[in-house]
Amino acid sequence: MELILAASAEFERVVRQLPVDSWDLPTPSQISVRDLVEHVVVGNRFTALLLAGVGREQARNMLADDQLGDDPVAAVAESSRHQAEAFAAAPPEQPVPGPNCDVPAEAFLRFRLVDLVGPPSCGGPR
Repeated sequence: MELILAASAEFERVVRQLPVDSWDLPTPSQISVRDLVEHVVVGNRFTALLLAGVGREQARNMLADDQLGDDPVAAVAESSRHQAEAFAAAPPEQPVPGPNCDVPAEAFLRFRLVDLVGPPSCGGPR
C-alpha cells in the first residue's frame, strides 16, 4: 500500500507542476500530456470499480466520458484516493477481472504501480 500511495503522490506532484500550456504537447509515447493524465485517472477509477465488484465492461462504460473535467489536478487526487481506499479494503487474494483472466488484487496493485511510475511508453510520467 505504501508504494501505491507514494507513486500516486509523485504523479499528482508532477501534474500540479505542469505549465498551463503543456496539456496539448506530445509525450514520449506520442499521446498528449492531457491524454496521459486521463489514462492514469481512468486507470485509477477503473481499478476502484473492479475492486468494488463492478464488471470490466460495465466499468468501461461508466468511464467512457471525459474523466478530467475542468480540474485535472482534482481528478488525479480524487481518483488516486479512491484507488488507494479500494486496495486497502480488498484482501490481497481478492480476484480482480483482468483482460484475459482474474488476477489477485496484490498482483493488480503491481500492475497499477507500473502504470504510475513506468517509462513513458508504459504510461508513467517521466
